[in-house]
Amino acid sequence: MYLGLASAGFITLGVLAAVLNMILGPGGAIITTTLVAILMVITLVMGITWLYASLVITEVPLAVEENINGSESVKRSWELTKASAFRIQGLVIFTGLVRLPIVFSFNYLPSLFLLPVDARTSIY
Repeated sequence: MYLGLASAGFITLGVLAAVLNMILGPGGAIITTTLVAILMVITLVMGITWLYASLVITEVPLAVEENINGSESVKRSWELTKASAFRIQGLVIFTGLVRLPIVFSFNYLPSLFLLPVDARTSIY
């Protein structure tokens, strides 16, 4: 889904940039295209988190209910989260933002100590 939406977004953005460049000139097209790109990224993130929020408990019906297969579990997850998908989406976005400092400090911060070291040495 992400690949399809991103591809459609980039194609739309390219066509829009070309049209705006003809209408507004390069300066106006850059500003307008930048604003549209930001809006498209926000829309893409919101769409993906909404879909994730609707399917976040897909494995719960498999574990709890008897005689259920994968497709029925997806349908059941969709039904259970339908009324509160936006609250779950807010929770997913909030927990993602809370995780950012943790991911940064454990994944990216240690690599800063390797910047002065040559990558071809055994110390690296």
